[in-house]
Amino acid sequence: MKMPWGKYNNIDICFLNSGYLKWLITQEWFFMPKKNEDLVVAVEKELKERELSNGHFYEDKVRVEK
Repeated sequence: MKMPWGKYNNIDICFLNSGYLKWLITQEWFFMPKKNEDLVVAVEKELKERELSNGHFYEDKVRVEK
């Protein structure tokens, strides 16, 4: 699933750093709009997979094109 907005707009969540994904799920506003429901599930699933595989992604792995 691709991030639908923000700095990482249109980048697949599997390429986003773990710190950003962890931050997202601590934000109350992230869970509020019903339209974010699929994104919330995808982010939580991605973090769980990384935890199980001991995989980490860092910000320098993602290049944001402007």
